Amino acid sequence: MKRISFLFTVLLCMLLPVSVYAAAEAGMFDADARLTVTGTAPSGTADVSVSVLGNNFTIQDADNVKDGAVVYTNQIKPNKDGEFSLRINLKDCPTGEYRIRVYQKGEKLIDVIRPYAEQDDNRTAIEGLNQAAVSGVKDVEEYIKQNRVKLQFVSPFDGTVNSAVIARLLTAAAPFDTNDKLSCASTYQRAAVAATVSDNKITNLTDYSAMIKPMNENPMKKVLSSDYVTDTAKSQLAQFLCGLAPFNSLDSFDLAVADALILSVTKNPTGAGDVKTVISSLRPGYNTNQLTAEVCRKVAYSTYHNFNELSEAITKAQNSSVSEKGGNSGSSGGGKVPVTVLGGGTPVPKTDSTNYGNKTDIKDETIDSFKDMESFEWAESAVNKLFSEGIVSGDGLGYFRPEDNITREEFVKMLVLTFDISSAHQENMTFNDVVSDEWYYPYLQTAFQGGIVKGISEDTFGVGMSVSRQDAAALISRAMKLTDKYNADAELFTDEADISDYALKPVKILRQMGIISGYEDGSFRPLGTITRAEAAKMLYEGWTNETEYVSVSSPSDTSVTEKEADDFAFELMKKLGIFSEDISYQGKVNQTVSRGEFAIYLARMLKSDNITGNGTNEFIDVLEDNDLSIALSGLKSMGIVKPDENGKFRPNDTLTVREMSEMLIRSFRSADINALAESLDNNYLSTAVQLNMLKGISNFDTATFGDCVVMMYNTLHTEYRHNYGETKSTLLKDIYDIEYIKGRVTANCFTEISGTRTNDIEKIGIDGVNYICNDEALHELLGYHLIVYYTEENDERSIVFYRTDDKTSVVRIDAENIEKYSDFTLFYYNGRKTAKIKIGRDTAIIYNGMVLETDYDSAFNIDTGSVTIISSGNVDTVIIETYDTVRVTGIDVSRKKVYAERIEDGSEEELDFNKDSDKWIFFKSYPYGKEVNENMLLAGDILCVSKSFDGSYIRGWQCSQTVSGKVEKVAGNTDDRWVTIDGEQYQVAHYYKDKIVTGEQTSFVLDIAGRIASVGKQRQSDRILGYIYRLVDARKDHEDNIYVKIYNVQRQHENLVLADHVVLDGERRTKDYVKQILCSGQDGALVRQPVFYRKNSDGEIKELDLSSPAGQERERDNTLEELLPAGSYSWLFTMKSFERKYVMSTKTYYMRVPPNDIEDPDEKLFGVQQFSNVTWWNNNNKKSILGLYRYDDSTPFANLVLMSSNDNATLSNSTEITMVTDVYEQWIGDDEGELVMTLHGLQKGAEITAYFDEGVYKDDIEEGDLIRYATNSAGYIGVYEKIYDQSENTVLWNMTGTADEYTSNTVPSANLRYTFGYVNSLYNAPYTDGLNSVISTGRKPDEAEDTWQFNSNATASTRYVVYDPERRQGSRVYMAGLDEVVSWENCHNIENTTRVFVHTRQGYLSALFIYK
Repeated sequence: MKRISFLFTVLLCMLLPVSVYAAAEAGMFDADARLTVTGTAPSGTADVSVSVLGNNFTIQDADNVKDGAVVYTNQIKPNKDGEFSLRINLKDCPTGEYRIRVYQKGEKLIDVIRPYAEQDDNRTAIEGLNQAAVSGVKDVEEYIKQNRVKLQFVSPFDGTVNSAVIARLLTAAAPFDTNDKLSCASTYQRAAVAATVSDNKITNLTDYSAMIKPMNENPMKKVLSSDYVTDTAKSQLAQFLCGLAPFNSLDSFDLAVADALILSVTKNPTGAGDVKTVISSLRPGYNTNQLTAEVCRKVAYSTYHNFNELSEAITKAQNSSVSEKGGNSGSSGGGKVPVTVLGGGTPVPKTDSTNYGNKTDIKDETIDSFKDMESFEWAESAVNKLFSEGIVSGDGLGYFRPEDNITREEFVKMLVLTFDISSAHQENMTFNDVVSDEWYYPYLQTAFQGGIVKGISEDTFGVGMSVSRQDAAALISRAMKLTDKYNADAELFTDEADISDYALKPVKILRQMGIISGYEDGSFRPLGTITRAEAAKMLYEGWTNETEYVSVSSPSDTSVTEKEADDFAFELMKKLGIFSEDISYQGKVNQTVSRGEFAIYLARMLKSDNITGNGTNEFIDVLEDNDLSIALSGLKSMGIVKPDENGKFRPNDTLTVREMSEMLIRSFRSADINALAESLDNNYLSTAVQLNMLKGISNFDTATFGDCVVMMYNTLHTEYRHNYGETKSTLLKDIYDIEYIKGRVTANCFTEISGTRTNDIEKIGIDGVNYICNDEALHELLGYHLIVYYTEENDERSIVFYRTDDKTSVVRIDAENIEKYSDFTLFYYNGRKTAKIKIGRDTAIIYNGMVLETDYDSAFNIDTGSVTIISSGNVDTVIIETYDTVRVTGIDVSRKKVYAERIEDGSEEELDFNKDSDKWIFFKSYPYGKEVNENMLLAGDILCVSKSFDGSYIRGWQCSQTVSGKVEKVAGNTDDRWVTIDGEQYQVAHYYKDKIVTGEQTSFVLDIAGRIASVGKQRQSDRILGYIYRLVDARKDHEDNIYVKIYNVQRQHENLVLADHVVLDGERRTKDYVKQILCSGQDGALVRQPVFYRKNSDGEIKELDLSSPAGQERERDNTLEELLPAGSYSWLFTMKSFERKYVMSTKTYYMRVPPNDIEDPDEKLFGVQQFSNVTWWNNNNKKSILGLYRYDDSTPFANLVLMSSNDNATLSNSTEITMVTDVYEQWIGDDEGELVMTLHGLQKGAEITAYFDEGVYKDDIEEGDLIRYATNSAGYIGVYEKIYDQSENTVLWNMTGTADEYTSNTVPSANLRYTFGYVNSLYNAPYTDGLNSVISTGRKPDEAEDTWQFNSNATASTRYVVYDPERRQGSRVYMAGLDEVVSWENCHNIENTTRVFVHTRQGYLSALFIYK
């Protein structure tokens, strides 16, 4: 992605959403955690106060001086004009949202929220954004929602803009530089403007000019400042721009901005001549010669909807239409002018077809077939197809003129359109016969920059000349990039000797492919011309034979160029520690390097900074004891550098390539290299050339950073002998013990081409040899040819770095684009046409992990997944991946088994997660890519799994992507259904059987192809699930109402009136009848039970559904069904099920209600949450429930479990001690979750998170405190006790037994004891199992009252938790060992002596807490 100019980035930073109280603005945080606040203060030079509130803190926190609330504060005095500017630095602050507040004399100037991300968080977030962009727009949209703060995304339109449009534009703009947070964030802001324009929500574009790139750059910036651009034209700019939406990319948006200004000025000129002025300024490729004064007068002051309309109006005004027999041979329009070729080769102009959304060609005729193709049946289908694609045209009268010759420029135009050729570089043509304002220029320029055309000589293209047959063959071959893809050693034509050298190989290749066939006499006639029919036939054959490989760009040898260094050489040397992690290659590649800077790099490369030399600095111009002096000391001792005649090194002088060559040549301790240098009179530059160390460097004068990277890389790979006759080595081997090989990935953790599958995510096979790898991405490169850097120890090779060999080319085809497989040829749709790929008989074809021997045809017949073709010259690997979609029904953690049912047919599947099993399945989360194990799955999860021909599963994906919203449209048939949800269209998987209802608000799970695979969370409607627990007939109190009280899953207690008539269980009944049914208990008591209810517009209950008793069949779908009545049942935690039959899903509601014997229960006794947040049912035993229910027929899971809330949380003498790390409010669950006070702490060495029940927390706990707590049946903290208050240094225990400030014997019979005192001594003592730690404590540091011995048995479960007040708040509590303890004997200073809290049972240590 091209970088945004610095000025444009700064402008973007300033135009952000602010609460505008004065002329003041706050930018964005840059890579160095700095943000600039600028403005003009209203009260002159009075001090301006600036403060920054910490993440999650409120203004009240700041006003109350709460610790950590304010992370930055400062004051600045404005200048005499009231202007001020201040740079804020949050370098040591964590990622989060910070509130920037600026005041002057109590008046608020700025009050805004700004996201700030630490560099590592931002870099990781941008990497994730780049990965999401590969997957598609939906992934990008979801990723932005989840990572907005880490990406530092903010714009004035947040909350109102269409996020899907932003995601589409950012996907097109990706990838982003992970080291440039401002560029990525600024691109988001540009996309936000474009999206807001698309929604027609901007009325004045100039208000947001700082966020629109072309408006800040010439030529548009200059045009906007011109007198002829009136205020009216500026005000209507947004109106015209909205008419050009939508935009497929930010580049197309920028182009549309320029066109909008042209249209606005044309509508509102100061004079007719402004039309020519604005078009020539903003459309430099447009032929303005036709814009005479008369033409401008005719088109000015009119409204045009796009530039095409304006261009057509100009052409019409000029009255320059070309007749059938001739006319103007020049151009009539803008930069791109498609051409119709007539008999004599005269081009007939057509209007420009620029479109800012989907590009379409505007055709000047509509035909079924041309009138003059009767004798050209061999070319008719080709002509008709190319015509339908807008590549060729007729003469406007229904004739194609198939026998007319075609000129070179006309053929190039057809070539560019056929193969979608794009520019590879920006060099301009220098042909003398090419005119820049002619119709053909953009096509020739594109083909020239794409390396397709070269001209008939260095300065002549050959405009107007007929294209020869051999030139046409050469041009097609280059356009299809065939020269390295096919074997050219094939039989040729009888006149092969007449074919020029440059065309010989292309002609052979095209004949081998069947694109050309020659004449009946066996000749090719290379210098003959081709007709329009022949040209169409050749291009069509090439088009349909085209195999589009996505090449993986890397060099085929180990030398590099500057461009390639950006890809891997620089990264390799960063891996070796030669360059620091914070260096950006793009930022330094063209910068010069000083001698001192290179000396440090070289010392790191040679690890010479570990060589102390003679310990003295012998260079008078180098300071002592810095990185450079250390580096030079080592380099001098190795004989690489020495002082000049003045005793200097000249560290600040610019390095030259000659000096770099000398230092690098001297780095070798090699007899043969020394001999080579001596043979060249120690001309080190010549020596480096001979050794290929300068390969990739064109400049031999001043050295750039890129030159250093390239030459150091080449040096590391240069082979040499230490002494004559010895085996050759490299510096890479001698210094780093790293070697490299070229090879093909032949096995990964789930598949093998040769050898055996590694069954290990940390190993891959290359040419049959296993390598240890720490990069999961390598497992996706099966069949690729790599260059691998590795170390070897104990016969095991470990990969430290790798890159893809340029021999590897890849094309990946989705299942829906596969048309057929026949005779070792795969036919598929590539987005433009049917293409085909020849597959060799020796090609390894892998179907879901298994190499196939036969049955290829059925293997390619897949409904889901993809086919990946991997080539290294010839196709050598085909990987077919298809999958089944299953729903998890149970999990056996102990056996590492997951049980599931296929959604398509309901058949049961058993999935093996045991890595030691030969049936192990490697699972990842999609689209996030993290490895998934059995502990991370829940019943109801949707999985996609790949099954081999032998029936074994080999890999799988957990489907984590969902879509929620209103179903707006359902279209298609059972085999090809599509739904529109909130404006986005989704395909429905063929196996999805559930009914999808238009107008419904719902959620779906998507499979790995982005298709709807399953229902997500339960459908939402106005029907509410609740628990009815009270009924009052108020008619005896002279009212006419019957009241019912219901607690619902929205955590609301509703006191509702029964309507006069209620639909009860589907039938209309009076409210008296409903009361009778509800009060069917003993003596007419209300039967408390779960119900579904709906309310009318008056808030009365109009519909009520009761549950059907267990065992009784329901009469209606999606109503309450009692699965289990009240009782005690076997609970299997590993399968999340009752009685191994009724399974909980993550969405099952868990509702706590009071016992029936409480007549008017306290509302605090009620509670509800979803089962995904129930973490306390973590064992297999009996559970007492009040009932288990199901109501959603689209899932097999229970939907509601009722529990009694009559049990209380109680503390016991065995309750564990927790050191608090934080207490905060947190939203748990999804959008149906709850806001609770959350405790985070360390308990016996493990991190714990627990939630306080409502009303329990007393706001008296902070970081470093020690507490005990117990949970109630709902899993919430029902009671807690603070044992030690670290801020007050006060012991607060209140337990049974004896206690004082030092110790508490809570249960003497059990010898349960708590002690808090100073550490008198700490030492190792002999014990039966070896040395053990012994710690003595006392009330005073110099007294030892108790001694604790940490023997092997006692310390097996011991963990040490430390509190360090010197650390930053939020990180003061951590895990550590006894080396954190400072005893009195070691320091004899009470302030430095460590205090410890010791918890023992039966004399054994249970926990140790260390206070520094």
